[in-house]
Amino acid sequence: MLLDYFKMDMGSMINRISDQINFYSDRITIAPDIGIIREFDRKDIERTIYPCIEAGFPS
Repeated sequence: MLLDYFKMDMGSMINRISDQINFYSDRITIAPDIGIIREFDRKDIERTIYPCIEAGFPS
């Protein structure tokens, strides 16, 4: 999983994305998208997808 590759937890990733949204929002339109591969494990969905949705991007 990408988070594991970068040694980052979901909270850190959400904070980073939020910082980027705040920094660039006056210059670009931000429209996050979540892609899920067919073989995605259910525990990975709970660990990653739900927190992304709950983060409410873009803000």
